[in-house]
Amino acid sequence: MRKDVIFICSLVLCLFIVSGCKRPLKATRQEIAQEELVIGYAVGYNPRIAEVQLLLKQAGFDPGVIDGTMNSSTRKAVFHFQESKELRATGVVDDKTWVRLQSFAIVPVEEFVQTQERAQVVQPPVIPVQPEVKIPERPTVRDIQRALKNAGYDPGPIDGIIGRRTKRAIIDFQKANRLSPDGIVGRKTWGKLGPHLR
Repeated sequence: MRKDVIFICSLVLCLFIVSGCKRPLKATRQEIAQEELVIGYAVGYNPRIAEVQLLLKQAGFDPGVIDGTMNSSTRKAVFHFQESKELRATGVVDDKTWVRLQSFAIVPVEEFVQTQERAQVVQPPVIPVQPEVKIPERPTVRDIQRALKNAGYDPGPIDGIIGRRTKRAIIDFQKANRLSPDGIVGRKTWGKLGPHLR
């Protein structure tokens, strides 16, 4: 019985290796922070992400529609590009990936962004200008939840209650911003989170 289990496990492992199946490496916090420095925030529309998508397309990797959003198709294309260029394959656009991508530019990115006629670009939605929101010094729980949601973290329903999802979102935000991940929105955490309330 035991020999059968060992044989089956060995067979599955060999098939996995022979088939060339590779899983993306888990990106480190440092790599994610570096991506923010290279391309900015990967939440919502970002013109730099449109550049990444165009460069991926020009390099022969399909990011899907060039829409300026970091969706799963774009992440997969980044991963396959990194894998083919023998870079650390995480799907995160670090500085090495960005430099290597730029070497594949066929159409200058500036020209593409200006004309937007050479590819199918989805324009970002027009967002009406809202009056400036004053960031309170002492936020309510709803303020915290709204800011977390705007920053791309899921606090659950904006109900004024710090539940399990809100606490997790606070901790994730703190980790991503190199703050002490204690789940408490103190002065330092609110200093980084507050601007997302707008």
